Amino acid sequence: MQFPSYAAEMIGRLREAGFSAYAVGGCVRDSLLGREPNDWDITTSARPHETEAVFLDPRYRVRTGNGLKHGTVTVSLADDSRAVCEITTYRADGEYSDHRRPDAVRFVSDIREDLSRRDFTVNAMAAAPLPDGTVELVDLFGGQDDLAAGILRCVGDPMCRFDEDALRILRGLRFAARYGFTVEERTADGMRTLAPLLSQIAPERIGTELTGILSGVHCGPIIQQFGDILRRILPGCSPENASELLTRADSWVLRTALLCRDCAPEKLCGTLMRYALGASVTERILRMLVHRSAPLADHRDLCRLADTFGEEGVREYFAFLLALCPEDPDVAKAYARTIRLFAPGVCYNTATLAVDGRMLREAGIPPGPALGRMLRTLTDAVIEGTLPNRREELLAAVQVYKEENK
Repeated sequence: MQFPSYAAEMIGRLREAGFSAYAVGGCVRDSLLGREPNDWDITTSARPHETEAVFLDPRYRVRTGNGLKHGTVTVSLADDSRAVCEITTYRADGEYSDHRRPDAVRFVSDIREDLSRRDFTVNAMAAAPLPDGTVELVDLFGGQDDLAAGILRCVGDPMCRFDEDALRILRGLRFAARYGFTVEERTADGMRTLAPLLSQIAPERIGTELTGILSGVHCGPIIQQFGDILRRILPGCSPENASELLTRADSWVLRTALLCRDCAPEKLCGTLMRYALGASVTERILRMLVHRSAPLADHRDLCRLADTFGEEGVREYFAFLLALCPEDPDVAKAYARTIRLFAPGVCYNTATLAVDGRMLREAGIPPGPALGRMLRTLTDAVIEGTLPNRREELLAAVQVYKEENK
């Protein structure tokens, strides 16, 4: 495995100062899989104040903060803030009275104690570059074998791991959805047994893990397999055929809409807002559900869709419909007809009409309700095909209207 130069340098500096130190967790897992890690975390026998002293050098920037009580010091290169590592002292966790975070942590000197508290075997490996160019890998729980076999397995007793931190249930599903892991039987049983504890987890944390699960390339089979857990966090969702259905969508937003296709929009709205998924995303999902059965045969209906969704929204909406009904030729035809409405010069609402309010005022239509009615009348005529969407013809029609209504 390859270490970025800054991570290797920081590990080496800690070791030169007489401490043990390793890269740990997700960066080791991803490196062994041949993936580029998002970040590099280091674990060390050095206490936080000792870590600060090791990097008391103009070459580095050292930051402490809320993580300090858990033994974490953030170190970056002074000339490159992206070259950053979180360096955490080996620790053992105390009781988890809230099923989320330990009430207290105890610093220890043995990496074995630190690795034994971690969630899954594939995340419980540590590695360090050696001077001879080789890598020292600490793998006490068979993480490398599980990684090679594509198995997600808890470190120790799954019931203990999930009782300590119930969010690990969703983290495990996120890893399985991202990497295509098979969840080991005892681990899966523990997830299902302790899933009721998810009700005690902060909703925004559930939302983060949910979007991670739905972003995974392999989310369909995992959601179908663990549909009972998904129903706890998305009441009314339909995970039964997720393995096939969700492969037809390429974004977590679309996959959420597909998974919740039978949910009552008003109830789903409260759930999504509670999970802090964002007002605009929530609106997109609900709009697709509300218009799931919208008529698609009439030109006026398609203009109404174009007006409601906009061009990007129309693409997403029809991707939703085509995922639900991939063999329906009428949906594909309606999509092609609707997309053509966004071509230059085509009118599907008052905003795309070839005349605007200023032009109508100059033509003698007073501002106020009369102006709005005239815009709607002209738009309807263009959509129905009785008038072309050209300024001259539209203004001529206005003059005819004025004459008829003297």
